[in-house]
Amino acid sequence: MPKVSVVIPVYRVEAYMERCAVSLFSQTLEDMEFIFVDDGSPDRSMDILREVLQRYPGRIPQTRLEAMPVHSGLAAVRKKGLLTATGDFVITCDSDDYVDPDMYGELYRSAILQEADLVQCDIEVRNGDQVVRVLTAPPGDLGPDALREGIISGELSNSLCNKLVRRDLYQRPDFVFPAGDLDEDNVMSVQLAYHAQHPVYRREPFYKACRNPQSVTHKPGKEQEEQRFRDSYLNSRIIVDFLESHGYAAGSKAVLKAKLRPKRRKLSAWRKIYPEVTLGMALKFLLRH
Repeated sequence: MPKVSVVIPVYRVEAYMERCAVSLFSQTLEDMEFIFVDDGSPDRSMDILREVLQRYPGRIPQTRLEAMPVHSGLAAVRKKGLLTATGDFVITCDSDDYVDPDMYGELYRSAILQEADLVQCDIEVRNGDQVVRVLTAPPGDLGPDALREGIISGELSNSLCNKLVRRDLYQRPDFVFPAGDLDEDNVMSVQLAYHAQHPVYRREPFYKACRNPQSVTHKPGKEQEEQRFRDSYLNSRIIVDFLESHGYAAGSKAVLKAKLRPKRRKLSAWRKIYPEVTLGMALKFLLRH
């Protein structure tokens, strides 16, 4: 059984695939499993991946190339990979991003030394060669309770890509996978944080998140905006139902944020079309809808 499994969805990322694969196969942690799930990518992404893999013969037996029967979207792809992973710990990596060579070794060491079932690190957000910002926690000590509530409330990053998690947290019988491709990280991160007995934080930006204009989050178009709102709304409902069924009041910060997230997203898309919308108009819109 490998120490760490990494799940990597693949779809239309031929411009980024080599960089991502090299960063994964160059990890200082040796005992790993890499699960690349092809979501029917129409470009050369998988061919590039196979070419890169040949440069790392030691990683070949550790690498699984899976394929969805039809194009299914990010949420379904991640679900397939996470449910078939065999590592003690699991994590995801988006194939248009990349990671530091010691990321998984460092997170795994923290998990073992501190007996943690969830280890989260910082994220460095990049636009080309430029570092746009670093997603990190506020200064000061961040104990398990504060980390857990920070993830659940959305005050801290909800990404799955910076969270090494014991695999059995995903295997709980009551675990609910997301219904769509936007805010799907939030659905899983909230549940993982809630059930984690001992979450730990590392203040190092091991993960490099890179802007991809063709990604689910950024792809332009009215149809895409409408689909993003629908996905965000469906996943918002899953989060709200989970929180309220686990003791969070209807007026709590976590529940309110989950409810407002799709509305803010819809408003953001609306303001792209009508830039003259004022803050006052925006607030009235959020209160009415």
